[in-house]
Amino acid sequence: METLLEDESKFKRIYKNSIITNEDRVNCLLSRLLKEGFITNEEYHMAKPIGSRPARLYDLPKLHKPKENYPLRPVTSAIKTVGYGLRKMLRNRLKHLRTSPYVIENSFDFLNKIKSSKNMDKILASFDVVNLFTNVPLTFTMDFILDQMYPTCAKSCLQLPRIKQCPPVIGDIFMTHLETTLMDRLTQSDVCEWYRYVDDTFVVINKDANVNNILSILNEFHPSIKFTRKIEDNDKLEFLDVQPTFTGVLTNWNSDVPIQYKTASIVSMVNPALNICSTYKLLEHEFNEIRRFGLLNNYPLSFIDTIIGIKLSQHRNKTITKLATTTSSSSLSTTKTAITLIDDTNNDMKMDKSLIYQHEKERGHRMNWSNFQIVW
Repeated sequence: METLLEDESKFKRIYKNSIITNEDRVNCLLSRLLKEGFITNEEYHMAKPIGSRPARLYDLPKLHKPKENYPLRPVTSAIKTVGYGLRKMLRNRLKHLRTSPYVIENSFDFLNKIKSSKNMDKILASFDVVNLFTNVPLTFTMDFILDQMYPTCAKSCLQLPRIKQCPPVIGDIFMTHLETTLMDRLTQSDVCEWYRYVDDTFVVINKDANVNNILSILNEFHPSIKFTRKIEDNDKLEFLDVQPTFTGVLTNWNSDVPIQYKTASIVSMVNPALNICSTYKLLEHEFNEIRRFGLLNNYPLSFIDTIIGIKLSQHRNKTITKLATTTSSSSLSTTKTAITLIDDTNNDMKMDKSLIYQHEKERGHRMNWSNFQIVW
């Protein structure tokens, strides 16, 4: 952390509290923009700072990196800072500049896209930016934004003070601009697919691709941005939450916490399994792992299996409801069976209990979850 703060190109020590002065300047600017009709009343109140405080900087260790040298990821908490509301407003205003066909929202979005890939026989690689938000070239990115927003008068009419902090929206716009500019060259260098989440990328390249050449193309875009590369190991590549960092430690069953927290510990493992597993065989394997981790933390097997059963039933009901809303017929037909659906699916979506729970309540039956298994 101290080494990072000593970099005078990114951080500067100040000897007086300028928060009130900066807050007054921002409020005056917002009032002028509102009066001249550049922003709406809603945007004005969203951006107006009141009772601001300094930003907070802390580091998070990258635990998925080699254990002998955990690198740190600097994180700036800008909550309640002078520009916090202004950034929220700008994020909405600049949304179209962040749109990119290469961006993924989360691991589930990534899974849906990679399932349809026809290049899984090729090499997996990752090209990640070193400390994106502390290295983004602000002047370069702001000039690009002005060119896009005000192409006829950006240079002559608008003058902006030098910005010291980089809002996430600026980093996203810079990365989108980089991808749009370089993608033709990257494609010619044997890049088949490119997915990005913030500053982490998942790239599929041809087996004979020159990885160092791809890295050079990325690093030549701007001198302040540097990429690192990583190649698959035994057909595996760490990306998003697909990393060997899970320790198996949950909120212990014997701990004195509300039951909702213990339920959430199991649910947080069951839901990803239901959304990610592509076959019932893989799903059964994941459920067995969840049972194993739960038992290691003293959870009753019946409790674990009840949650698995409820979530599995809800997942199936949700899938059937989605199919019903996308088909013009009120029946789902296959070569062997036909399932008749209720026309009013809204009631199904509002159910806060599973069908198994309703059955137990109406019939008085009790499910034996200790012998529960998936049949396919």
